[in-house]
Amino acid sequence: MFPNGAADLVLYFYDQCNAKLFEKLKSGEFDAPTTVEFLESALWYRLSLIIPVIEHWPEAMARLSAPAVIPEALQRVKQLMDEITIHSGHRSLSLGWYGRRLTTTAVYKSTELFMLSDESVDKSNSREFLRRRLDGLRSVEDCQKLVTTDAPNVIAGVATIVQGVLGVASESVWGPKGVSSASVSEDRGSKKTSSSKSTGADPSSKSNGADPVATPP
Repeated sequence: MFPNGAADLVLYFYDQCNAKLFEKLKSGEFDAPTTVEFLESALWYRLSLIIPVIEHWPEAMARLSAPAVIPEALQRVKQLMDEITIHSGHRSLSLGWYGRRLTTTAVYKSTELFMLSDESVDKSNSREFLRRRLDGLRSVEDCQKLVTTDAPNVIAGVATIVQGVLGVASESVWGPKGVSSASVSEDRGSKKTSSSKSTGADPSSKSNGADPVATPP
C-alpha cells in the first residue's frame, strides 16, 4: 500500500495542505491590491500548515529527498507554485510567468528552511523573513520585464554561449573548429608525401613489401 514507506505519508500530508490552499485561492480569500501582498498571504498560509508538525519536518524533507520520491515531491511543488502564480495574475506562458514561478519557489523554500530554526512565538520571525524576501521580489520583477522585452537578444546570447561550449567540446574531439577528421587525415597524408619528396625518396619504389635496391653508380 505504501511502496515508499513513510515518504508516502509525507506526500499525502503535502497533498492535503495543497488542497486547503487551493480552495482558499479559488474563493478569492487572498485577493490583495498588490501582487506582493497576495503572495505574502498565500505563501504564509501554506507555510503555516506545517507549523503543527515543524519538529518532524526536517525528517519529512529528508524523506522527500530520496531518489525514488524526488519526482513525486517535485510534482507537488510544481502544482503548488503553478496555482499560486496563476492566481497572482500571471496566466500566459511567457518568460515573465516562468520567472515569477521560479522566484516564488525560491522565496517559499528559503522561508521553509528558515522556519526550521525559528524559535519565535508563532514563527513571527519567519513571517518577517518572508516579507523581506518578497520585498526583494519587486526588483527581480523589474529584471524580468527587461528580459521579456529584450527576449530575442537574450535568446541569441544563450545560443551563442551554447554554441561556444559545443565548439570547445567538438574541437577537443575532432580537432580545430571547422576541420573534420577526414580533412585532418588528408592533411597529414599530404605532409607525409611532401616530406618524402623533399628527401628524394619515391613512395612508389616499394613493391610487394620489399625494400628498394640501391643502383650502383
